[in-house]
Amino acid sequence: MKTDDLIIECLNIGPFQVNTYILTCTNTRRACIIDPGGEEEQIAAKVKSLNARPQFILNTHGHQDHVAGNATLSKAYNIPVGMHEADISFFQKQVAFEGPKTRENYA
Repeated sequence: MKTDDLIIECLNIGPFQVNTYILTCTNTRRACIIDPGGEEEQIAAKVKSLNARPQFILNTHGHQDHVAGNATLSKAYNIPVGMHEADISFFQKQVAFEGPKTRENYA
């Protein structure tokens, strides 16, 4: 989908076919990755094809199938991860998360 100022790409990721979104500004190429549920190479390939510059990752909630790609993509693009504070404790228990586990990283 494309609007005048925003490109919205949806990828079906992982065994549960989670909807991972990449929102990209058509003017600045700044982007947001939403719910990277794994298959980081596929997500990175789409980011590259869009000539996008990810600024952050957002998670709709902390379930494994929505956060599996957080650590790899956050490190690859040197970007923060954000999610609702109610999911932080659940998120910290996820095996896929390898980064710092302080509340400040999710604000």
